[in-house]
Amino acid sequence: MIHYIVAAFLVTFKFYTMKTTICLRPFCLLLVLTLFSIIHPVAFGQKRCSVAVSDSEFEQYKGAIKAESFSDNQMEVAKQVPLCLSTTQIKAVMAIFSFEESKLSFAKFAYPNCVDFKNYYLINSALTYTSSKTELNQFVKSQPAPTEEEPIVPKKNIPDQTTDADPVVVPPKNTTPPRKTGWVPKTTPKTVPANSSDPNYDAYIKAQQQMQSFFVMTLGMGENQIDQSSDVHKPEEDPSTLPAKAPRVVITAPELNQENNFTARTTQKKMTVSGVISSSVGIYEVFINDTEAILNQKGEFFGDVFLSPGENQISIKAKDTKGQNAKIGFKVVRESGQTIPDTPPKETVKEETVVPSPVTPPAAFVSEIDKDIPKLGKTNKDAIAVVIGNQRYSKAKSVDYAENDARSMKAYLINMLGYKEGNILYYENASLSDFNTVFGTSENPKGRLYNTIKQGVSDVIIYYSGHGAPGLKNSKAYFVPVEADPNYMENGGYSIDVLYQNLKKLPAKTITLFSDACFSGADVFDKISPMVIRAKEPVKEGMKNTTLISSCTGTEVSCWHTDEHHGLFTFYLLQALKNYKETDLNKDKQVSLDEVFKSLADNNEGVPYFARRKFGLNQTPVIQGPKTRILFKY
Repeated sequence: MIHYIVAAFLVTFKFYTMKTTICLRPFCLLLVLTLFSIIHPVAFGQKRCSVAVSDSEFEQYKGAIKAESFSDNQMEVAKQVPLCLSTTQIKAVMAIFSFEESKLSFAKFAYPNCVDFKNYYLINSALTYTSSKTELNQFVKSQPAPTEEEPIVPKKNIPDQTTDADPVVVPPKNTTPPRKTGWVPKTTPKTVPANSSDPNYDAYIKAQQQMQSFFVMTLGMGENQIDQSSDVHKPEEDPSTLPAKAPRVVITAPELNQENNFTARTTQKKMTVSGVISSSVGIYEVFINDTEAILNQKGEFFGDVFLSPGENQISIKAKDTKGQNAKIGFKVVRESGQTIPDTPPKETVKEETVVPSPVTPPAAFVSEIDKDIPKLGKTNKDAIAVVIGNQRYSKAKSVDYAENDARSMKAYLINMLGYKEGNILYYENASLSDFNTVFGTSENPKGRLYNTIKQGVSDVIIYYSGHGAPGLKNSKAYFVPVEADPNYMENGGYSIDVLYQNLKKLPAKTITLFSDACFSGADVFDKISPMVIRAKEPVKEGMKNTTLISSCTGTEVSCWHTDEHHGLFTFYLLQALKNYKETDLNKDKQVSLDEVFKSLADNNEGVPYFARRKFGLNQTPVIQGPKTRILFKY
């Protein structure tokens, strides 16, 4: 600040030594001081924002940002006016942006006008990557210390408004909040009254009592901080008269406590994460590492995570029906070696009784294609993918291995093709609403995929494993959502014609569609012979930047590789990626779509041969569109 004062003195002296009218000198001095106060308010003690914009103004601000279709335009609107915002409001704006760099950019922009800047460490929970959080923390530390507002002291004639709730814990000045992953409050959260409106209360309390130590998830908290004073319900409150509170969760598996530093350890490649969520308004969705978890009416959720050797960060995110978000994280370490089963206690028996040896349960099956997936270390930071695995149908036969297909495809996209996990729109058991949301409708093609890509920059891969079927009335081809009635595809299916029309309007650099589905209707229709129905070929004109690779022709059936628990097409597709040096026919250290297709469709080594040998059926993969496009380099 001293150098600003010196500069002001020198400029003022210059004005006084100029040959000008004496009466103008005070005006010139005032002008100089005013300009300096504008240039550097901190130097003159100007106080920063103390009151955030009203809720109505903030909603208008968010609405203007959301109205823009592209991330750059959204950022331009967001930065037009530096509003006074709270940390909660800043996080709400960051949630609008799809890309991490945009979230980080806005977080830096908003810091000077944050009304509760002491709580800015809470912004970290809105960022996904550790590097982004570190960069934000360094940015905040580099900023000049703001002038603090004087605390407001209540007048003596105002009655005491305190309750028996725990006091709010405010971080001390100039200290960094605790960053230990898995930190939990030392005190047990208050219980909910028996007449609470929370339908999941009983399951939540039961799970909580079974845990020696547990995580609590609350609104606005990240994976590393939990507000000790935050409580979902208070015994003296009537839930029907109060605003909705954020969800809470108890993690029931894996076991996490202070003794193991809130870090689970396993030798398995896959782990099931489960828990129970409590919410007074209802849970809308739960994600485990960006994969939607299975959620039942009791608030219980579970999902599998694939683990790489060493340390793995597990993130659980939940949203309630009011749009309130919560997030928490912990670590799982995958260790080398074989799992040693616990020896069961021996029963007390007579001497002459022979005790049989305990039978070791078989290990969870892992396909050869899912073992030792190569990690090429390449990145494609702007690439976007959509991965859908529809297995559990309510009105049709299950597609036994579709979920395995989707999970494996996601793993290959990340490890071999360099896709960011946050750039993969992942769906297991997608509904018609999910298809419309991600790909758009015939009336509005700008779905989630359209709004996520960078125009002319993003490579897009779409992968689908599940049922396909023809419409019985119009014979058009459809992807089958999990709740659809196959006999009414025209009403409940997602039209491939609509998909292709919307892909034509997608301003992506390249588009590649892998479809492990047949459209003959086999195993879909009940009491109807589907083989006499031929789906009409969708219109593909105008798809110059799109390559379509299908598992079979329109009249054939897509088979399953039952030995490997995958779709036959998907297994050989992933095998072509895994054995990339063999797939690279011209040995130019890059793999094209044509090379991948030749590998998986080989008449003696690929899909056609195995389908004939195992099932006596014809299955002929098909490729349409540009073939020479490079899929990845190594």
